[in-house]
Amino acid sequence: MEQSEEISSLAGWAGIGYSNLKKVFTNQSIQRGYQYWKNGKVLLEKEQWEKVLGPHQKDSNVLILRAKVTGTWQYSTVVVIAAGSRTVFNASCSCPVGSWCKHSVATLLEFGYVQNHRHERPKVQQDRQVAQWLLSLTEKKTAPTSKDPSTAVNKTLIYLLDPVQDSPAYRYISVFVCEVNILKSGLLGKRLQYLPLRDMAIVQDYVDSFTDYSRSDKTILRQLRGARIHNGAALLTEEEDTDVLHNLFSIDKAYWCHPQEWDNRFFPVIAAEDRTLSLSWKHDTKSNSYQLRYSSENRIITDHFLIGDTLYYFDGPGNCCGTLHYNGLSGADTSRMLMAPTIPAAMAKKVSKELLKLFPNTEIPTPATVAAATIVDVYHSPVARLRLHCHAQTPSLYVASLRFVYGDHELDSLGSEPTVIIHADGQRKRIYRDLDFEIMALSTLQELGFTSTDGSDEHLGPLDMVARVSANESQLCVWAEFLEKGVEQLKQEGWQVEHASGFSLQIDDAGHFQGEIQEHSSGWFDLSLGFEVGDLHINLLPTLIDVLHNQGGGDHFLQSLEDMEHVYAKLDENRWIRIESSRIQHILHCLSELYNKSSLNKDGSLTLSRPRAASLGELLEDEKTQWQGARQLQEIAHRLSRFSGIKPVEVPQNLQATLRDYQHKGLDWLQFLREYGFSGILADDMGLGKTLQVLACLQVEKNSGRGQLPSLVIAPTSLMSNWRNEALRFAPDLRVCISHGSERHQQLDNLADYDLVVTTYPLINRDSKRLAKQPFHYVILDEAQYIKNANTKTTRLIGRLEANHRLCLTGTPMENHLGELWSMFNFLMPGFLGTQQEFTRIFRNPIEKQHDTERQQQLRQRVTPFMLRRTKQEVAQELPAKTEIVRTVALQGKQRDLYESVRLAMDQQVRKAINQQGFNRSQITILDALLKLRQTCCDPRLVKLEQARSVKQSAKMDLLMSLLQPMVAEERKILIFSQFTTMLGIIENELIECQIPYTKLTGQTRKRDEAIDRFQNGDARVFLIALKAGGTGLNLTAADTVIHYDPWWNPAAENQATDRAHRIGQDKPVFVYKLLTEQTVEEKILNLQQRKQSLADSMYGNRSGEADLQFNADDLMNLLQPLESES
Repeated sequence: MEQSEEISSLAGWAGIGYSNLKKVFTNQSIQRGYQYWKNGKVLLEKEQWEKVLGPHQKDSNVLILRAKVTGTWQYSTVVVIAAGSRTVFNASCSCPVGSWCKHSVATLLEFGYVQNHRHERPKVQQDRQVAQWLLSLTEKKTAPTSKDPSTAVNKTLIYLLDPVQDSPAYRYISVFVCEVNILKSGLLGKRLQYLPLRDMAIVQDYVDSFTDYSRSDKTILRQLRGARIHNGAALLTEEEDTDVLHNLFSIDKAYWCHPQEWDNRFFPVIAAEDRTLSLSWKHDTKSNSYQLRYSSENRIITDHFLIGDTLYYFDGPGNCCGTLHYNGLSGADTSRMLMAPTIPAAMAKKVSKELLKLFPNTEIPTPATVAAATIVDVYHSPVARLRLHCHAQTPSLYVASLRFVYGDHELDSLGSEPTVIIHADGQRKRIYRDLDFEIMALSTLQELGFTSTDGSDEHLGPLDMVARVSANESQLCVWAEFLEKGVEQLKQEGWQVEHASGFSLQIDDAGHFQGEIQEHSSGWFDLSLGFEVGDLHINLLPTLIDVLHNQGGGDHFLQSLEDMEHVYAKLDENRWIRIESSRIQHILHCLSELYNKSSLNKDGSLTLSRPRAASLGELLEDEKTQWQGARQLQEIAHRLSRFSGIKPVEVPQNLQATLRDYQHKGLDWLQFLREYGFSGILADDMGLGKTLQVLACLQVEKNSGRGQLPSLVIAPTSLMSNWRNEALRFAPDLRVCISHGSERHQQLDNLADYDLVVTTYPLINRDSKRLAKQPFHYVILDEAQYIKNANTKTTRLIGRLEANHRLCLTGTPMENHLGELWSMFNFLMPGFLGTQQEFTRIFRNPIEKQHDTERQQQLRQRVTPFMLRRTKQEVAQELPAKTEIVRTVALQGKQRDLYESVRLAMDQQVRKAINQQGFNRSQITILDALLKLRQTCCDPRLVKLEQARSVKQSAKMDLLMSLLQPMVAEERKILIFSQFTTMLGIIENELIECQIPYTKLTGQTRKRDEAIDRFQNGDARVFLIALKAGGTGLNLTAADTVIHYDPWWNPAAENQATDRAHRIGQDKPVFVYKLLTEQTVEEKILNLQQRKQSLADSMYGNRSGEADLQFNADDLMNLLQPLESES
């Protein structure tokens, strides 16, 4: 019969018709209701005729149908049919929908079916009950769909336990929370205040407001918050609710009764021991039916209920409660069995067969004797069988499946009972298990490194084992050991070990590494690294890159290598290579290029520049690697890694200086770089003679005949005169061109005529095209931090200059970030540190952002051979007690114009005074003129002239700050002397802006001791001192640097100031800097000072005794000479 036809028939038999059914129910509800009825999920409980007041105040007859419909949960349904109109008057249900639902449709259809079979109604009803019970046995218990909050008490609380049958298959326990008085006798009162659990928050507040209630009561109430509410009580249905029950028993306040049955003579229910359930069927000859009987060790079970999957019994006479077990059945299955209805004899065989089919591995009683109920006992000694195979869904996961073999029967689960029933060969067999053997076999596998997935993998059973690994291990660590030793061990112990057809795991050890270096004609090298496995050659570098990037990019992998003994590299689907982790660490430490996935060429080799290849000393000298074609690089790497291996160079006889030992080694290092075609950074501390070492190197090149091309020095403008003066002083044989000023245009056309050309960074942009036409022997960058930004135009233009060799000079190779270091090496040896993007990803980000010390060590290892840095502390024994350094700077722009303007005015004024008064009587005018010129040299802000106010430039101030910042970075302690107190104030403002800690001592300083102590013992790095206030009498041995901002024409006074630091008690070499402006009165008076000591004495001797001034008019005119012209 078609579905629609059957629905129509059932609706007709129910007395309403299909058309009326469709008027009040949706098509979806009708279809689903039909399925509920078809599956036998409706139990019609009651049919009742009643009279109700209908239209026009007349009595009408209605038929009320009450039924239980089992869906996700069991619901109570009431359907009202109006007899006269044959319509559904009302339909309500306890389901979440509430009314006119599919459960109501199912009830109507069931009523129609019963009506059509009313002549055999008792049998139909009984059949329906049996069918529904059998159906419930096949269904899994599900949680209730709706949960309400709960509530609590007053005075003292008690908890009443009342069993509830909420479905045909389960009985649950409900908990009523009641408040009861405590009588003077100590007994509980008879009257209860029943607290319906509706709003748990209100109940909790109510209980918390009374101090009489125990902490246990409050704990129980909190546990009941999530329970489902049933008729005002908390229904315990979830596994976690077992804790509530145990807590109730522990406080002796749980009673087995309904609130309406309460009597204060009840005793609290106590917790009892677990019990084992016995089941049997009893035949009732009178009704010719079978009823299920159950007992427990000859003790009474008054009632039972289910919480989660745990079944409990209640023993009325003993007033106790405990868990109930039946061997082979879960708590939910046992509960469903106990709910069995009476089985008619005619259905006994069918029910028996269904029970054996549902529970084939359980020794379960049946109401009728059937062939399959016979059990054959099996006694055999067990054998452990292990099957090795790949995971069905994840072939890369290897599995060891343990089975226990008893005769011809294989068991795939660990036993909890001494026997197990299985279905085999058309029989039920009871296998007697050796549980000790099974547990021992499982323990053996666990000791070999295997573990169960504990149900986390639906494709694996409880005895399907996988390798137990830690966060830093691979499953291959376990499998390699197991295949090598464990399999044979198990076989010797009597195990059967089988390999599945798809299981062919093979793990080989990597032997000695074989490395090869091939040099290109371009001077680059290809490096390959591999090993032999049998007849197969394995290229290691691509394998390492795969391993590295499969582990998440490298950083985590490197850390994990510390705890790993081996690394496993995949060759093909089931073949792996085992490599010692320490060797992998060593290679990755040396070859940071492998962090770049695309670093290898098409042959799987690493292409390296000559200097990069030479920096691989550790790798090239590895005794476990056999190298081919690497002898030359090994020799160079040996010298680079051991500085003493560099050949000493003879100092040129025409070098007008005696090199200290560390300076001689610097010259050796520069020549070593030149010999092997490398470039580098000379990064000695300020004041250790970097300029002298370079001039010595250039003199060696000229003397040897290699310096046929000019060498180019690019320096800050403030260092131009320093290079000129140092070259004239120490290497007078070098033809030097200072390419600065208007004359440089002619010089640029004749650069080949010089040995050394000096230009400035600002002029590179202007002169780059003409400089690019001239190849150079050396291009040398002084204060190379000027190219720290690789993206500036100046940096790019400098990088394009053609040169045989390149050098960087700087005391601070990195000021802010590692990108500055990359920029310098990109100028020196392009590609040595990779591209800027590669360097950022491999080195800069890990070091600066992640503080990766391993990557920091790798970078240091790479650049160290090409960077020579000595600090003052390292060479202190070679340094003299005092080193004097004169630093000059040229006036520029408006400051230069101001100086010329003041000079012209003073020249006219002095000439006029001499003409009118004579030379000797014009000393005041002369001294005033010299003072104004000296102030202009120091800083225009010292000059009290209108035209000086608009001049913001100060060449000497710029020079001072360029010196101070690296000195402070080197943690030097510095004294700055000036005879102008106002000048010290200007310097003070600059120090504040640069956040350099300082202290100051002038004639206005009241707390001299505090100022001195802050410098000697505090955090002040700079001490500003006025000549008259601190030129004598101070002991400042904390200082290692003295700067004379403006020259003191009296050498004795200048020496006295220097001696504030250079005195007894000083344990460090002292560096004394004298700052002068070029071609000005400062530089000229310093030159005169060497010839005419009396001039210096007269300048700062008795100002009122001008007659003591001992220089003539020619000297004065020389002091007032104009500056040389500039471009």
